[in-house]
Amino acid sequence: RKELNLYNKEWVTDSHLAQLAQHLATNISLTFLGFRECRNIGDAGVMALAPALAQNLTVKKLILESTAVGDPGVVALADALHTSGLIRLDLGYCRVGDSGARALAKAIAKDPPLTTLVLDHCTAVSDDGAGLFLEALNKNTSLQVLSVRGTSISSALRVPLDAVLQNRARENMTRMGGRSGTQMQGSLGHDARQRAQQSKMDAMRMTRRKQANEERERMVHALLPKPKPRSQAQNLALRQQVTDPKKLLQQLHVP
Repeated sequence: RKELNLYNKEWVTDSHLAQLAQHLATNISLTFLGFRECRNIGDAGVMALAPALAQNLTVKKLILESTAVGDPGVVALADALHTSGLIRLDLGYCRVGDSGARALAKAIAKDPPLTTLVLDHCTAVSDDGAGLFLEALNKNTSLQVLSVRGTSISSALRVPLDAVLQNRARENMTRMGGRSGTQMQGSLGHDARQRAQQSKMDAMRMTRRKQANEERERMVHALLPKPKPRSQAQNLALRQQVTDPKKLLQQLHVP
């Protein structure tokens, strides 16, 4: 297995994704594409990548969290899901709205191999777009995780969505009853490691933001004009003005 992890690489642009799409046509080893916080990636790059993913069964995970991808790019990805090999699609903190959510719901209804879809903090996603997810899940057998934290989806829709996925998880656990305890512990341990990794990434992101703010403050201070140093004679004259009550009263215009 090979992974292309380009997290936090702001030099990555849409043109790089277009070049990558050409190589995916012959790819038989690349399984992971990670572009978290590549903020110069937008719809054009993803729209170029999507047709290549539609013809590729090797790539299993695509991480686009905190990029500039919006609805046009998401619609293109949704069209590719059914014939791709993707099992995880992460669009957290992207510019996804209701039209993108509707496209994803329609794609899920076709029961692609996707097991995890992340839309965390896509604040433009509301009930208008996500309302189709509930109906789509009734036609889908693969999706296990639909994460919509920080969206504008109401609790009236979120509760039944969570209920469907929780029931599905219980059914899967029941089916796994024949597996050995070691295997089940391994699965749970993998989930714990994923959560720990996510927490670590969140902490790193906060540290980078703090460092960036400190660097900006240093740059601002560097640009501010610095006061000219006073000579020894000027310092002496200033001290005399402060300590001589007559001169001080004269400066204050007190008779």
